[in-house]
Amino acid sequence: MYQQWLDALQVAIIEEHHDSIHSLLEEMPKLSQEEAIEANNLIKETILLFQEQKLSLKETMQKIKKNSAFLTQEKKRPRLSTNA
Repeated sequence: MYQQWLDALQVAIIEEHHDSIHSLLEEMPKLSQEEAIEANNLIKETILLFQEQKLSLKETMQKIKKNSAFLTQEKKRPRLSTNA
């Protein structure tokens, strides 16, 4: 049972499938001390993955906000007429 759960967790982490990771963590089987240590290491990896994705998302959102502000300013800027 544990090995199937561990394999599924490893696959979910590799594939970055957040819903599966969440479900697997919710349904964690009873673990021996050795299994708990191994599971803990995988969970730490998952946390690092989520933190990296959170940072990347934050950077992307800041770029979007900056571009949006630029485009808003461009719309407000008066245009020169090319018609003489």
